[in-house]
Amino acid sequence: MEDLTKKLEGQGKTRVFQGLFRTFVGVFSCLFCLFYVYTATFGVFSVVYHNAVFIGAISVLVFLLYPARRSPQGHAPVSSTSC
Repeated sequence: MEDLTKKLEGQGKTRVFQGLFRTFVGVFSCLFCLFYVYTATFGVFSVVYHNAVFIGAISVLVFLLYPARRSPQGHAPVSSTSC
């Protein structure tokens, strides 16, 4: 199992961000996590609104982290970051 992990490590299709954009993605992820845990615990919003916010935020993260097509390193194509 360890051999397979070492062989496949680094072959993912996620983007590797640097600088300000990396900070933005990290902060957005942390704030979303805290928001979701808080609202799930205390029931601040209705279930429909809560699920809609969850799907929206996860969609943003997926389109930021997994490119729609191959592009040069560090470049985010407009097609994969726009809604």
